[in-house]
Amino acid sequence: MDCFSGLKSILPFLPISISTISSSSLSHLAWPEEAESSLKNLKLGPTVSHVDSGAKLFDFISKLRDELGFSSQPPLSFGASNGFSIFFDQHMSRDDAKAWFDEVIPDLASLLLRLPSLLEAHYHKSNELSGNDKCELRILGSQDAGIVILNRELIAGLLACAFLCLFPTKDRDSKHLPMINFDQLFVTLVNGWRQSQHEKVKCFVHYFGRICKDTPNGVVSFERKVLPSSPDAEFWKSSDTPLCPIKIFTSGSIEDQPHEALEVIFSNEKFGGNSLNMGCVQEHIRFMINPELVGGMLFMASMGDNEAVEVVGVERYAQYTGYGSSFCFSGEYVDKKPVDSMEIRKTRIVAIDALNKPSREQIYTKSLLREVNKAFCGFKGSEYESNLVNLQKCKAPPEDGKTAITRNSVCNEQEKGDDRENRQAIANESDNASANANANVGIATGNWGHDLTLQENIPFPALANAAKYTHKCH
Repeated sequence: MDCFSGLKSILPFLPISISTISSSSLSHLAWPEEAESSLKNLKLGPTVSHVDSGAKLFDFISKLRDELGFSSQPPLSFGASNGFSIFFDQHMSRDDAKAWFDEVIPDLASLLLRLPSLLEAHYHKSNELSGNDKCELRILGSQDAGIVILNRELIAGLLACAFLCLFPTKDRDSKHLPMINFDQLFVTLVNGWRQSQHEKVKCFVHYFGRICKDTPNGVVSFERKVLPSSPDAEFWKSSDTPLCPIKIFTSGSIEDQPHEALEVIFSNEKFGGNSLNMGCVQEHIRFMINPELVGGMLFMASMGDNEAVEVVGVERYAQYTGYGSSFCFSGEYVDKKPVDSMEIRKTRIVAIDALNKPSREQIYTKSLLREVNKAFCGFKGSEYESNLVNLQKCKAPPEDGKTAITRNSVCNEQEKGDDRENRQAIANESDNASANANANVGIATGNWGHDLTLQENIPFPALANAAKYTHKCH
């Protein structure tokens, strides 16, 4: 396992480690012996583990963290133990709590016991498909354009680690990584915080119940997109690319749009933002109803002004009503988005962060340029298409001979040179993309948080030059 460079970058942020078999000198991933023994007991259910309440679950988590050698790690957030007790011992019905501790928790323990082998299989498969670390799990740092493709069962295992607060958190801030453990989310349940926080936890509890009954198939890709040479003001002033068609809807939400479109998340610069804390607006709600998005928070560092994050393949698990403090989990959602021949769900999401409360500064050229380039980065073509070819080595291609994802790469790599050459390179690639008849995947977007006039106009030049059609949802 030592040969995988991506593993070396992520290993300090995982709860498992590399172990060597002395008789053969072969290395493999494994839980520490004591931790593995505890998980095996948890797998056997409450009669053996005695974990049958929120309070006892938190006691188990604390013990497991000690067995993982977390004494030098920052402690869990003060009050998290009360949060676990409040939700599972007071908020959850007795019948639901019994099913959770009798069935779901043992299944999550089983999933965690498989995590080392799931990770090993991931690294070997990634190497087999791409011949290098091109799509393997690793830290995707600032300005590190690249893609991570994860099996959905592996994502479920990583989310189980996060839910049980098993990820090391030391040095995550220095790597500009968002929080990943759920302790702060449970703290928000203490002292009469908003009911919406309980509803957020319900979304995850529902997700774990679903995946324990039916192991998810397919993969999800997380791509960090970078504009290595951003278009300048002169490029946008001189662009004569026709604007794309637009459809405006006065009701509905982005995730419910009926078209095959790239769905925009109005993100924090940290992927996921405050989803695992007090946040409960557009970005955070999307992470609740599509929990697999949280997997990207493990390895995706903060975005710069020339960066965006695109995710392909996540499933929606929950229905909801409300927004902000009125957010409410309203039951199971059966995702009917089609999947391609690789069992990849045709859900495409892009996270782009607007300037934070820019006031008058939003009308300055510097701010306008930043916003339109941010949108351009998010809307431009994905590295995922090229990786799809490698994935197809395992399965037959679609009957029509076309790949399932048809968006084109725009402005992938700009060659070094003067400003005129950079502008010409961008324009040429934009023209090539526009000429491709298959570039028919649209953009579903909404309010950006700017002046209303700017909201309506900032995306369009970026969309046109990224060869997109757009569907706008309010």
